[in-house]
Amino acid sequence: RYDTKNTYRQFTQVGAELIGQSGIKADAEIIELAHTGLNQIGLPSHQLRIGHLGILHDILDASGLSDPAKLFIISNIQVLKDGSSSLDKLIERANNAGTLSTGIDIHDAGTLTKKTLSGLVDKTIRYSVSQSVGRRSFDEIIDRLLGKLKGSDDINRFSDVLSLVSQLCKLNGPPEVILDEAEKMTSSIGLQSKSLDELNKLFDAINNAGVTDNLIKLDFGLVRGIS
Repeated sequence: RYDTKNTYRQFTQVGAELIGQSGIKADAEIIELAHTGLNQIGLPSHQLRIGHLGILHDILDASGLSDPAKLFIISNIQVLKDGSSSLDKLIERANNAGTLSTGIDIHDAGTLTKKTLSGLVDKTIRYSVSQSVGRRSFDEIIDRLLGKLKGSDDINRFSDVLSLVSQLCKLNGPPEVILDEAEKMTSSIGLQSKSLDELNKLFDAINNAGVTDNLIKLDFGLVRGIS
């Protein structure tokens, strides 16, 4: 496959099926299995790189952003991690995709009615374009525009969340250090992350199984290339 530097290389994937319990104990068992297996095939100097999307989802769920805005951020985690695009450019892309608030001056999109929007369309669109508007009628266009106005995300809030996620996905290193940094980050926005508590318990379980912290890296920017 191609990696983030567009270098073609081969990788080996091994799967394991766990039947029975789930949760922290199950995750710890799979990680211990990977560690034991690598030792037994003669790779004692291996390193386990672990990603976790729980804290990311906790931040996004608390942000109040719409699902399209959350999906946009998740799909750009690798970009945020490696800095291949600036935050301003990502915000511009989200805006062009219709994810963010429009420049129309309305005090509350929730009170905007189809009648008032229809009047706006009459004045600015209906008589300035051909009567042929493709497969959609003017009423359908109004419905879609009204939905976009009500569903778009505030650009300032989106920018703040994007900046926070950018900091989160760059956290990569020893679990003890990274978990401490993540806790400071979530506390700064008044968020008590359930996923963070679970991760602390997970690494306690892993250490008790004999997989020490020096063999592990916790990487919050480790996300598969699918949304």
